[in-house]
Amino acid sequence: MNTILHITQNRQWEKSKNLSSYHADSLDTEGFIHSSQATQILKVANKFWLS
Repeated sequence: MNTILHITQNRQWEKSKNLSSYHADSLDTEGFIHSSQATQILKVANKFWLS
């Protein structure tokens, strides 16, 4: 089985745990949730979250 990963902010994740539901901002703005495979996640994090 493959794992699909999604990077989000801690406050969004905590909110989703309380609601038992997660809704990424990109679902509204782009129509889908951005996700990565484990082999891609560090490159994505470095490019979009740590820059």
